[in-house]
Amino acid sequence: MFNLPRTVGQYEGKDMVIGIGRFGPYIKWNNSFASISKDFDPYTITFEPAKEILEAKLEADKKRTINEWKDDDHHILLLRGRYGAYAKIDGKNIRLPKEFDAEKATKKDCLTLIDTKAKPTKKPTAKKKATKKPAAKKTATKKTNKKSVSKK
Repeated sequence: MFNLPRTVGQYEGKDMVIGIGRFGPYIKWNNSFASISKDFDPYTITFEPAKEILEAKLEADKKRTINEWKDDDHHILLLRGRYGAYAKIDGKNIRLPKEFDAEKATKKDCLTLIDTKAKPTKKPTAKKKATKKPAAKKTATKKTNKKSVSKK
C-alpha cells in the first residue's frame, strides 16, 4: 500500500497529488481540487485516469465562466452557479436580478449593478426598545399558628 498524499505524475509541469480529505479522495493540481469517484481507489489510481478526472474538472470550471473583466479598480466575473448566473465582483458574490441577462451583459452593466447593490434601497427602520415590565408582585402568605386542641 502507498501512503497518502502521493504524487502520481506531472501534468503541464506541475505535480498531481492524490489524497483523502474531509469529503473523500481527491486530486490536487495547481491549487485545483477534483474529487475521485468511488470507481477508483486512491491508493492504486494511476496517472491516466487521474489526468482524465482532472481534465473533466478543468473543463467544467471553464464552462462555468460566462465573462470576465479586469481593470485597476475591479475584477468582475459573471459565473453560472447552481441557482443561476451570479456576479463575483472583487471577491464578493452578488445575486443578479431576474431581468439581468448575464449572457449579453457588458462591463458597464456590471458596474451599474455594483452601484445599485452597494446602496441600500430602504432606510433602515429604528428598532423599538423593549419596554421593561415591572416584576409581578408576590403576595405574602400568612402563616397562622394553629393550636392543637386535645380532646380529653
